[in-house]
Amino acid sequence: AAALAAMVKGATQPCQSANGSYLERQGLSDYESLGYIPFDVDTNARNANSIYSSPESVWGSAATTLEYAVDDFAIAQFAARARGDSSTYSTFMNRSATWRRLYDPSSGLIEPRYASGEFPNPYNNLEGGGFVEGNSYQYTWMVPQDPGGLFRKMGGQAKAASRLDYFLRQLNGSVGGTHTDHALLGNEPTLQTPWLYDWAQRPYRTQEAVRRGLALYSTAPDGYPGNDDLGTMSAWYVFGALGLYPEVPGVGLLAVGSPLFGRAVISMPHHRQTLITATGYTFTKPKPPKGKKHGKPPKPRKVALSPASAPYIRGMQFNGHAYGKPWTTYCALARGGSIAFQLGPQPNPKWGASSTAVPPSFGPHRRMPKNSCTP
Repeated sequence: AAALAAMVKGATQPCQSANGSYLERQGLSDYESLGYIPFDVDTNARNANSIYSSPESVWGSAATTLEYAVDDFAIAQFAARARGDSSTYSTFMNRSATWRRLYDPSSGLIEPRYASGEFPNPYNNLEGGGFVEGNSYQYTWMVPQDPGGLFRKMGGQAKAASRLDYFLRQLNGSVGGTHTDHALLGNEPTLQTPWLYDWAQRPYRTQEAVRRGLALYSTAPDGYPGNDDLGTMSAWYVFGALGLYPEVPGVGLLAVGSPLFGRAVISMPHHRQTLITATGYTFTKPKPPKGKKHGKPPKPRKVALSPASAPYIRGMQFNGHAYGKPWTTYCALARGGSIAFQLGPQPNPKWGASSTAVPPSFGPHRRMPKNSCTP
């Protein structure tokens, strides 16, 4: 109860440290009155809100709005799952949809917005202000709480998937990497993007993109694709290699990719374990013996591959039962058990692609979860 009270206070009151060096939420009054932080108050100066400048300043009005929306979503989920507080849940779920105020239908992108309601015109989506270590193209995908809602804004799953294809055609860039129209997996704002295909009924594309992302890493001294802020890059690699990623904050929902290793054991509470295994196979057609022209053609034979050479899911079992969803939950893993992947070198567009297999999205009107394990 005290934790929830502290969260709500920080999200609704100007909480500042006694010495004035820290402010919990910059631009809060505008955020609450407008539903977004207006571009008018954005300093457009790097680290303008740091201890070395003014903690009250806003750096990246659009980026900060998106972060507050995720924060509010997490508060709503905590209120529901830990306290059964329906009033706080409803209030903060509505606030979690503030990202929609910044979606410019004329460009199909998240953009900064003035207090008047107007979007900057003209606006440079590659290099325009309003964002932090990224741009409009990269931050548009930062709605992990409601991918389904974002896809509907974009015109549906097919159009969103096509845009993901274009965005993820390149996964990193060094000089100018924050001013391009492709992903930047060396920095936080787009780390969750490759897993969004699971919400677009194309999980095989997540499997392919994540494997390309893992290839950005090496064991060399400069083996990270970006700054390993507090272990962020390292954690991304671990989750990617396990084939499970915590895409949605606050609910324990894990998007499924494909594991890089043949065997991994995750230690869970109460001395339980979750075992992840992966076997890779391909089918090859043997050549008939020389000179033999008649008879039945030789049957294809199954050849074992390393999981590292077989990025695509052919099938999956959860505790021995066939499993066809590209998502699971922390609660399911915490009970202990096993996940067995069968992988192959070629995509299997059918696995996990049915409309009933799509992971849940959490729009503002989603029913309150009954308990901490409700997806």
